[in-house]
Amino acid sequence: MSNMKRSFGGLLFSMLLLAAPAMAAPVGGLPVTPQPPQPFGVWKATVRWADPHSVPGPNGTTLTYTFHYEHIVAVTQSDCDGQLSGFASQLNVRVTEPCTFYPY
Repeated sequence: MSNMKRSFGGLLFSMLLLAAPAMAAPVGGLPVTPQPPQPFGVWKATVRWADPHSVPGPNGTTLTYTFHYEHIVAVTQSDCDGQLSGFASQLNVRVTEPCTFYPY
């Protein structure tokens, strides 16, 4: 029985030695497919929020709204998304233009 275990172990080891070079990477490494060149540009987004305030009118005070716009410009999409989520988490803020890439 121990001869059979020994011969099976030797057979398994020799199969492993034969299969190892087949699974190895070729000389010089794996071939790399080049990425297309990234265009130069910026990421832009726009947010708007309403600023309510009272204005004296002919019939008393009236509540009016002034809209403020903030234009976000960033080099990377993650920076743009981070700034946009910071603004969008506040009250009365509406995203009017999501992060969009504008090439030069």
